[in-house]
Amino acid sequence: MALYVNLYTVCLLSYRQCMTTAAPHTPTATTAGVTLRDRAREAVRDEVLIRAWLLFAEQGFTATTVEQIAEAAGMSRRTFFRYFNGKHELVAAALRSSGDQVAAALQARPATECAWHALRAAFDALITDVEGHDDLARSLHRMLQQEPEVRAASYERSHR
Repeated sequence: MALYVNLYTVCLLSYRQCMTTAAPHTPTATTAGVTLRDRAREAVRDEVLIRAWLLFAEQGFTATTVEQIAEAAGMSRRTFFRYFNGKHELVAAALRSSGDQVAAALQARPATECAWHALRAAFDALITDVEGHDDLARSLHRMLQQEPEVRAASYERSHR
């Protein structure tokens, strides 16, 4: 679980870096049905997630307030709750997103490839990114192991 969150954080940071240097968005088959409003909403959610995980890494989950996250993302507390139900949903979103990323990478592997090799390759790119951000990954991993609220939420979510 901690690996997923660490990988997710690195992916978000890498995504943000790419977005600041990327060419203008051109519609593709996967985004053709997605509206500008949907893309804008996802961009805001991603920004909130990035800011939240940076605060979690710096202060810990319990010490970080929704108000701090909202302020760091440049929004009001009320606006934060339009995107997320609370801090626990930020953790769930991170785990879900990192799982989706690994699943997409696995699906992109050739069908004839051995399952273990495909799984390894799906994780390799993400692990390489994590290794490039050791300090952040380490502090988030510690948070996931030591923060009782996060452990409880993760446990509850995995046993539904």
